[in-house]
Amino acid sequence: MKEVKFDEGKSFVDNLDTCPFCGGKAVILPCYDSTTVNRETMIKFKIKCGKCGIEPPGTHGIIFIRLTESGDLIIKTDERKTAAKNWNKRADNV
Repeated sequence: MKEVKFDEGKSFVDNLDTCPFCGGKAVILPCYDSTTVNRETMIKFKIKCGKCGIEPPGTHGIIFIRLTESGDLIIKTDERKTAAKNWNKRADNV
């Protein structure tokens, strides 16, 4: 399976393969409105094809972000890499 790296000068979707069905470009979208409790925000997201709309299993996830009292952001949970690995999974590289 192809490892997904987040390069500084590269956007997240540039690490995603094209759609295995139609060749369209992958997009990442929020699934629901974010939820904030006690300075922590949860964002649910999904990766899907921007052309045909396919959403393969395992391509949904969450990101938990905490805003500290000093204004810094701490990413507590980030499932984008797992979702990206599942998007990039193909029959010939399982």
